[in-house]
Amino acid sequence: MGYRFYLSKIKNKKLREISICKNEKELADFLGMDYNEEEYNNVMVWDLSKTIDQVSDDVHEINMGKKRNMVFDNKELNDHFNQDWTLFKINKKDLLKLIKIYEANIIKHLTNKKKEIEERNPDEAKAIAITEFNYRLNEWEYLGVLNLDKKEKDRICSSWSYEYNIFDLVHLYKTFDFRKNSLIIYAY
Repeated sequence: MGYRFYLSKIKNKKLREISICKNEKELADFLGMDYNEEEYNNVMVWDLSKTIDQVSDDVHEINMGKKRNMVFDNKELNDHFNQDWTLFKINKKDLLKLIKIYEANIIKHLTNKKKEIEERNPDEAKAIAITEFNYRLNEWEYLGVLNLDKKEKDRICSSWSYEYNIFDLVHLYKTFDFRKNSLIIYAY
């Protein structure tokens, strides 16, 4: 089973300022947002810059027990933002690990799909293979797998397909400046 996650870029200076906030009200004040304790007020820390879909739950592995990946210094605030979803910093080494997990899941999915088709009778296997081929052809011809929008510089893929989304991660791995910026994952 997978879930959706967002990747965002934050300048390191701003992240340091955000990280010292002690509670959600202080964070809202820092960001210049209204905060009413009586109402459910979900304070967003940044603008979402990128969406990757259907990532394996294994993504949690790269964050488990790594204090350096916490966004907020205050444990209570950090735990608050990680109750229903995961919010953490990711370094280049962790991003590579995520890419490898993603790659292994793609290979496993395609291997299982191939095995499933081979185990069926020849006519049924042919029909399944043609359906899969038509789906992918339709995605390339009509839905637009490639994202050519110059405003979305970090985004290569516009597809919801699990396999194609890995290209966005690889592009980030090769181009993201980890010295000047922090890469944040928000997953739910």
